[in-house]
Amino acid sequence: MGNFFEKNSCLEKKDSAADAEENRENARSCRQKVLYAAGLAGGLYAVLRYLLPLVAPFVFAFFIVRILYPQLCRAEKRLRIRKDILMAGFLLLLTGILAAGFFFLLSKGTAWAVKIGSESGAIKDQVNIAFENGCCRAEELLGREQGEIRTFFQDKGDEMAKTVGREILPKAADWTAKSCSFALRTGAFWGIGMIAAFWLCRDYARFSEWMKKSEIWENIDRILRMTGGYCRAQLKILVIISGITVLGLWIGKVRNGLWIGLLAGILDALPMIGTGIVLIPTAIWQLLNENPQGAAFASVTYVACIAARELLEPRLLGAQIGLPPVLMLLSVYAGVKVFGAGGIFLGPLYTVLYTEGLRQIFCRS
Repeated sequence: MGNFFEKNSCLEKKDSAADAEENRENARSCRQKVLYAAGLAGGLYAVLRYLLPLVAPFVFAFFIVRILYPQLCRAEKRLRIRKDILMAGFLLLLTGILAAGFFFLLSKGTAWAVKIGSESGAIKDQVNIAFENGCCRAEELLGREQGEIRTFFQDKGDEMAKTVGREILPKAADWTAKSCSFALRTGAFWGIGMIAAFWLCRDYARFSEWMKKSEIWENIDRILRMTGGYCRAQLKILVIISGITVLGLWIGKVRNGLWIGLLAGILDALPMIGTGIVLIPTAIWQLLNENPQGAAFASVTYVACIAARELLEPRLLGAQIGLPPVLMLLSVYAGVKVFGAGGIFLGPLYTVLYTEGLRQIFCRS
């Protein structure tokens, strides 16, 4: 009997020791996973911040080839033309369309600027009349002496004009240099990306087979699908915002409302710019041209665009990517704060990559 209790006691001690060892192993594994998650967060930031700009044209080329490759295979069977030739033709056509659109917008903008310059005298008279009327009404409402408010604003305006006159030339030169640099970098990005897409298209089948044999292909494929869903969601938002701006300006009978609305819709994709940079000056211009209806509809359209983006962005992005809308909204906001204007794309991309990394760290047995 005594031996029986002694054996049970030894078994209980062994079980306790095994449980303690298992708890220590679980704690050690948990600490390792937390360290991996922290390292992943810092590593992803470094990659998106510093490495991605260096390889961005090649990543862009890979996305183009991945999207078009199934269609190119079908076209090759029907037309009996090699895929790389079809890809080259498509890229040349796309480049031509984009170049034509750019020069069309440039010519329209130049013509508009020349027209404004030729009508600067009439515009100045309209502004002066609106300024005089506004000051007179303000003086009547506030019980001020005639000309007091006008003199105050004129003095402030003269001081501001002197300050702007001293600073506008250096800033204009700096802006011109930055614009030229941006144009060159954009052209180099596009050219390298197109060349890389052409060569990648020739070897994509072998590259794809090699990737499918790798264990990481499943994760890469899932990330690419989520990234593609994000791009589709952004495109849908851009189309909807453009439609709202065009419709609002058309109802307000704003001249050239179609082109102004399209421009505002495109700029809305840039969080640091948005539709306000187009719609607010449009509203002021319509007011100066005695079109209060156009000014009112431009202002209402601006508010509607803000509301539409705030409502659509988290829902569409969450539906396409499979993440909660609040998390997607947070990723866009944080991305803009961390990465600048490009954060509207890099923020959600970071979230997608980090979420997938955490899934691999914590959910894989």
